Amino acid sequence: MTEQEVSSLPTAESAVIALRRIAKAWELDAFEVTALIAAPSDDFTSVEWSRDRLTRVRYLVELETALRDLNPKFGVAHWMRTRNPGPFFAGNSPWQMLTGSTSNVAELLRQVRRWSKR
Repeated sequence: MTEQEVSSLPTAESAVIALRRIAKAWELDAFEVTALIAAPSDDFTSVEWSRDRLTRVRYLVELETALRDLNPKFGVAHWMRTRNPGPFFAGNSPWQMLTGSTSNVAELLRQVRRWSKR
């Protein structure tokens, strides 16, 4: 990660605000939100905000914007949970990618950006 990327990481406070906003927009429950950042509980005050977790939140915020631009036909919440047979998803849903590694989240972000620029 470059110095510029590190400096653009959210603070713990702004990460919590962003996660709550994303949870509402994507219709996520508390368990799903904790899965997004691999947190042990939904009590964000007790979460250790590591660089990896803050990076994931940064990617999620950027993904939120890219998905607004993509504007999936049945909405983001539905798109997230729908399995996709195409080569990028290989039968998985975007949600499954988001709960994987941070590099999977970054890869999904790059792909959604490509699709939204069409």
